[in-house]
Amino acid sequence: MPDNLVYRQALRGVERRKFSNDPGKVGMLVGAKNQPILFRAKNARSKQRFAEAIELCEDAFVNNPWDVGAARVSAEAAEGLGLRGVAQWLVESVLAVTKDVDFSSTRPASSRITRAGPRPSAAGRRSSSSIPTIKTQPPDQRSLGQLDHQAGQAR
Repeated sequence: MPDNLVYRQALRGVERRKFSNDPGKVGMLVGAKNQPILFRAKNARSKQRFAEAIELCEDAFVNNPWDVGAARVSAEAAEGLGLRGVAQWLVESVLAVTKDVDFSSTRPASSRITRAGPRPSAAGRRSSSSIPTIKTQPPDQRSLGQLDHQAGQAR
């Protein structure tokens, strides 16, 4: 049922009432509890199993209905399914408690999802030899002696 917006809104409302509509009542360790769930959701999203990713994010919303990471992953998966209205609502549903998070700074999921073909191999990437390296050489004794002599004159 990923496309049913009314269902998602009702479900989130019930989950929020569990915490009396107060994000402060969510436990401090809920992030650690949601971390493996979000990892599986991101993995499903990367394999273009978008419906599974949305359902996994719903498991995270049970623990914290205001979870920004789950909202972002779920919105990107909804966008991958072509459910722009659901994706927009998922982001807007957590904006009230996350004024400092900028969702617009991320790359749109559609640009990441619609990329065709395999990822570039290491051979296709720019080599690391183009990055300049700084070589350090041990100082010779003569230059150390000159530095000590100069430091002694300055005192």
